[in-house]
Amino acid sequence: MPECAKCGKEFDSERGLKVHNSQVHDGDAEVLETKKEASAGNVTFRLNYRHALVIAFAVGILTGGFFTSMLLTMGGVTGMLGAVDVTDSGDAPSDNGGDVMGGEVDLSSMNHGVGSGTMTWNGVEISLEGQPYIGEEDAPVTIVSYEDFFCPFCGAYNSPDRAQELNANTAFKQIKDEYIESGDVKYLYKHLPVVGGTLPAVAAECVAEQDNEAFWNFKTSLYADQEYYRDIADNEEQFQDAMVDLAGETGVDTAEFESCYENQATMNQIEEDVDEARELGAQATPTIFINGQEVRGAQQFSTFQQVIESELDGS
Repeated sequence: MPECAKCGKEFDSERGLKVHNSQVHDGDAEVLETKKEASAGNVTFRLNYRHALVIAFAVGILTGGFFTSMLLTMGGVTGMLGAVDVTDSGDAPSDNGGDVMGGEVDLSSMNHGVGSGTMTWNGVEISLEGQPYIGEEDAPVTIVSYEDFFCPFCGAYNSPDRAQELNANTAFKQIKDEYIESGDVKYLYKHLPVVGGTLPAVAAECVAEQDNEAFWNFKTSLYADQEYYRDIADNEEQFQDAMVDLAGETGVDTAEFESCYENQATMNQIEEDVDEARELGAQATPTIFINGQEVRGAQQFSTFQQVIESELDGS
């Protein structure tokens, strides 16, 4: 891991080290470090300067109003450790159950596709039209995961390295290794930006507009370097440059991507995902539906395994 030569702090990427040096040791920007403290059901966190939007959001939840619009305009809430919920601090697993491991998620061997039509879970119509997926199209089990790119638990769920940093559960890699690669699971990712991850969601969909495989590589890289992207999110120009660079690394046309991102051309898709998640009853991130059965939070792999196996036995 890169380490700051001045204060000894370790980072998960050179990008993270670079922004740390510019913010802390050069004095060019406000320090965005968040103090995280978690203990048996008690999570404390510090908010950034957008307190007013967060308070307005909470008022909206309590009064039952403008849920979707506030989700899509609220500022970044940083530093939560646990499943992130729009009404409380979320459902943190009691322990990591041995699921914490380092490593990267490699999707290069995956079958990639784009969905079509709809399916119905619990009376809710789920759109598959144009949605990138990994796995086999006719897999007996379909998983749809609603997540926020800035949610720490989503980062842990998706990235073993991130899980190791947070001492949290990780499961996506094992789901991929054991069920997606075998053809048992078709896996889709959708957006529920409850803690400020709207812009990276827009960016991810702009990548998907060009190439569905690039979308999954973009998602994987963003979660692996999540802390860096969250730290620079308040600097709009720097964040946009970072999104363009990351999109370019996936091989998509950066000029086309930048036009899509600047015009927020994919915002309707984010809104549709949020509305769909609400209808299903999802309020926390990550919330994962396995053939319509809800698993809430970054649970141990065994939790997902039990539901998947049950669905496979019944198929």
